Amino acid sequence: MNTPPPEQPSAEQVPLWLWRLAVAGFGLLLAGIIALALGLALGLADPRPVGRLAWFDEFEHSAAEWQRLAGNAPDFQPAALTVTAAAGGDVLLLTHTKTSDAFTFEVAGAQIAGVPGAGYGLVFGVADASHYTAVLINNNGFLTAYRQAGSTRTVYWAPQEWPHILLGNQANRVRVDVRNELAEVRINDEFFLAIPAVPGDIGLRVEHTAAAQTVRYDWARLWEP
Repeated sequence: MNTPPPEQPSAEQVPLWLWRLAVAGFGLLLAGIIALALGLALGLADPRPVGRLAWFDEFEHSAAEWQRLAGNAPDFQPAALTVTAAAGGDVLLLTHTKTSDAFTFEVAGAQIAGVPGAGYGLVFGVADASHYTAVLINNNGFLTAYRQAGSTRTVYWAPQEWPHILLGNQANRVRVDVRNELAEVRINDEFFLAIPAVPGDIGLRVEHTAAAQTVRYDWARLWEP
């Protein structure tokens, strides 16, 4: 003899308090989704820079504001700065002064010619040509971060692939937010890592791996309190 399945409770049989709880829970979930969407639309998920925009440099008339500490002289062009290697192992180190130890510094650049693999990015905590912190990427998708202090190099991130780097001749943005002696590094707005920060200037660095590699910086910008 087959036993009939139990009857499902009708709406009239479900307690009123349970219905109210379910409706309230759905309402809270919907409100949360709307608040998240609104926050994203307003840019609340994006990291806020430290302070206000102090300058935005597209390099057209700014050669005198940058100091070359190492490497061949770059070419300051309208809306770009380019540097081409004469040989593998060539480097470029340009610096720019700032007024505060709390700041946001961001650059945009790409390798536009030559065999792949030139490292480019930014530096901060610069005292001279052998004392600086560098965050460099290349168009193969590799990323490295280190502190150079004379002959001693402290590697925070050994060169390895990182998924948020655009490949080929696509421009990437490298950014550092420095406050309370800590630097938060972002690539194309994606958080990378936090590393120690020391006082010093900011700047650009290129490390060529072969002759005829050309790196272009489209712009640099600085925020300070």
